Amino acid sequence: MPKISIIIPVYNVEKYLERCVYSVLTQTLKDIEVILVNDGSTDSSGVLCDDFAIKNNRIKVVHKQNGGLSSARNEGLKYATSDLVGFIDSDDWISSDMYEYLWNLQQKNDADIVSCNYMLAFDYPTKIKNAKIKEYVFTRNEALKKYLELGAFSRINDYSAWKKLYKKKLFSDVEFPDGMLFEDMPTNFRLIQKCSKYVYSTKICYFYFQNSVSITRNQYSKRHNDLIKSSEMIGLYAKKEDNDIQKLAKILRIKSYFSLLTKVVRFGVNDDVDDVYISENLLIPFRDDYKAFMNSKFSWKIKILGTLYNFAWKFTKKIFQLIRFIKGNI
Repeated sequence: MPKISIIIPVYNVEKYLERCVYSVLTQTLKDIEVILVNDGSTDSSGVLCDDFAIKNNRIKVVHKQNGGLSSARNEGLKYATSDLVGFIDSDDWISSDMYEYLWNLQQKNDADIVSCNYMLAFDYPTKIKNAKIKEYVFTRNEALKKYLELGAFSRINDYSAWKKLYKKKLFSDVEFPDGMLFEDMPTNFRLIQKCSKYVYSTKICYFYFQNSVSITRNQYSKRHNDLIKSSEMIGLYAKKEDNDIQKLAKILRIKSYFSLLTKVVRFGVNDDVDDVYISENLLIPFRDDYKAFMNSKFSWKIKILGTLYNFAWKFTKKIFQLIRFIKGNI
């Protein structure tokens, strides 16, 4: 039995797939299996997957109809034979020692989940800018609180499944929700609820690829409301937790409205969105929770911006529109 099963959902990434797979096959930890889940690709990605499997017996290939990222991950879990599993997005890549590092960290602490850090990457290869590495060992409740606090109050959250190593048994009754954006948020919360020990490291091991397509996706669309749905799911899961965790879950939901309003003013909106939709789905719910927003420990900068949204939304939006116009013409 391999030490780790690595699941890579694949969909129309013929330009990037080899880079991703190469970063996995050249890991310093050799005792791994790689499960490529071709999620109904319409380019040559599926053929590339089969070619990789012919050349390397550590690779398994699963072909399925297109169902999205969550569906592909759930399918990959069915074929994983290791007690530990990890996930990678097929346009990203990892450091050569990522899984050896996470495996050693897991073994040393007998942790249910271990998580490393990541950086945004525009070029391959990318130099790692690791400062002094810190490792934190959390109990279940400590991990839940830290997970919510990072999501609510920090610029770097711990949501992503692709920078973690999990005991496979955690997924016995947990799946990634199909058809959602931000699917990792509620899934990881549920998985942490099943933990006894969680380890978080600041070591950068994962490179999250950014390109021009990623940048254009920054515009707000109705699909981004899945962020609110995800935070509401966490709120439901948190109902059986103590008051501190429930309060943090509520703050996380309020932060989701603030974040989407910020996306609107910074990047604009898609054609499927109008002012009425923004008001009913983002602005009014945020105003309803404005007092709780101000009483939380958000930074003063965030509170000032939230106050502008609450009392001067149209003016604030026009100011940011002007800034975008000036930047676009410089």
